[in-house]
Amino acid sequence: MKDIIEKHPKKSDVLNDLMSKAVLAHTTSGYKHSLTEILQNKEIMKKMNEVGCAGETALLDEFFNTLRTDYDKVCYGQKTVCAAMESVAVKNLLLSDHLFRSKNVSIRKQYVKIAEDAEKNGIKVSIFGSQNPSGQRLKDMTGIAAILKFALPELDDVEEDEANSSDEDNSDSSSDKESE
Repeated sequence: MKDIIEKHPKKSDVLNDLMSKAVLAHTTSGYKHSLTEILQNKEIMKKMNEVGCAGETALLDEFFNTLRTDYDKVCYGQKTVCAAMESVAVKNLLLSDHLFRSKNVSIRKQYVKIAEDAEKNGIKVSIFGSQNPSGQRLKDMTGIAAILKFALPELDDVEEDEANSSDEDNSDSSSDKESE
């Protein structure tokens, strides 16, 4: 992974963020029940809290609390989030890691560009692992969301395409596979 970061310095911020969340742990087996064994290790739990699992949960909780109390200060869906970014209204950008693993290369490139543009503009970008509960919740609601600095009621008028849903990676990507 470090070789990839060195070869692609422009994308290294996103990759560094993902690598900083990785934890190497030993278990007695490779099955799901081994997660309990890992989660009982105090050192692993400390590291997990440091790298953002707790932070991701808190950030997504903030998103949903704001959604309930001040609907116009959050948005989700690619077009809506991009419109909010154009209005310089985004405080926190929330992305599901599954968007960066889409089978469709052009979709992956779109989300990498969104993340890079956000970082260039000083927006805090958080990438959620789709294997944990917080990440799964975000994935289930398009995989992209934002907490805004100020209310933007006009975002209600932005319509999302069905193709921009969280099921994007299920689309046929034969033309994009050729470009790989």
